[in-house]
Amino acid sequence: MEQNEVIDGIHAPRQLLNRFIFHKHSMRFYEVTKQLEENQYCEACHMVISGPCYKCETCLYYLHEKCGTLPFEMQYPFHSSHRLSLYTSYAHSIICDECRDICFGFFYSCNECDFKLDVKCAALTAHKTGVSQLKEMEKVAELHHFTHQHKLVLGNFIDPILEIDCHVCNVPIFGLAYVCPKPSCIYGAHKSCLELPQKIQVPFHLEHMLNFFRFDKRLRCYACRWFIKGSYKYSCEQCGLNLHPTCANSLRRPLKCESHVHNLYYFGTNYQPKAWFPVCSVCGELCKAFYRCLECAINFHLDCVPIPRIVHSKYHVHHLTMKDSFLEDDSGEYYCDICEEERYPNDHVYCCEECNGLFAAHIECVVVKLVEDYTVVIDEFSSLELDFEKNSAQDLIRNNSESTDQGKEEDSTVSESEKSSRSSEEEDSSASELEE
Repeated sequence: MEQNEVIDGIHAPRQLLNRFIFHKHSMRFYEVTKQLEENQYCEACHMVISGPCYKCETCLYYLHEKCGTLPFEMQYPFHSSHRLSLYTSYAHSIICDECRDICFGFFYSCNECDFKLDVKCAALTAHKTGVSQLKEMEKVAELHHFTHQHKLVLGNFIDPILEIDCHVCNVPIFGLAYVCPKPSCIYGAHKSCLELPQKIQVPFHLEHMLNFFRFDKRLRCYACRWFIKGSYKYSCEQCGLNLHPTCANSLRRPLKCESHVHNLYYFGTNYQPKAWFPVCSVCGELCKAFYRCLECAINFHLDCVPIPRIVHSKYHVHHLTMKDSFLEDDSGEYYCDICEEERYPNDHVYCCEECNGLFAAHIECVVVKLVEDYTVVIDEFSSLELDFEKNSAQDLIRNNSESTDQGKEEDSTVSESEKSSRSSEEEDSSASELEE
């Protein structure tokens, strides 16, 4: 038996793989025995490398052991009429006909009927547990949409290596998306973006409807004040008011708070340029996700509003805990369990830990009004009349009162005019930098 080596947590017997249809160099066998400092991904299945694998020392090219020994042809039990051939390089992505995942790695294809299978599904001997979801997706698997000249196909984008921006909102795609199957086209868009209504009305501009359409000029979004870099916007042509599609979606749920006279609107991590973040008007720190007052053009950290971390809602039996983000599964579709509208998995959300996340809701659907003195949470669907002399705030919410009191003391040292002036100056400066 050959002597083995251990290199940085990688157990390496002296064994080589020479399959030049996979890779132009010889690849050495390794056993990954601990998590690497930086994730490495298999070029075949695009999954994280762990356990037995092959590695090219020249190119840092990795393959799982199972992926490195894939047969060049196979018979798939659910497509038994023809044999499938293995493809290791392709100039365009494909959509697996079994799981509907968008695949950029190795895949099997039937040359007779254009059936395609990614290597994850090829390794299975039975249908995936998500067959019911697949059947639902098949009903709307093809779409003709005015944003693109070709027929679009629905798939599930969960690739951890590649990043594709949505053609409509310019935000990276994760989850269900429509793509153009033509190799000459690089088009992808969130399923939710292609389902946006053609006309909307926002609460701060009730005079006119906003229309959704393509534009060529460089315009500034009224809500977030950043330039609209995508190809589409919501706009009031009479008033010259323009919005990002994602900002328009956020503005449907205002938050009322006694600590501020105007409505506040949530902006998550999808709503700003990756290299720039606004400043909180309370603490002066950078914001990655925040509430914004459109009238005053100032921003607040969630803890500086403050948004309570733990609340009790009449709409659910258990206490709800605020999470920075919440991804309950890999379905690509995530909804609020109160309003039943779509939610972004990377945004803040209230969820039930006792139910293992089976209940999740927008913050604004749980919290309708924050009372500054008591930090009371009132459920949107409750008709409960609160009597502060009879009801303790602790009966309705458990929150860190000490941190709230400390925040109020810090707030008192800075006047509202100073906060507004400081925030406006910083925002104008940052906007100028972006414009350049």
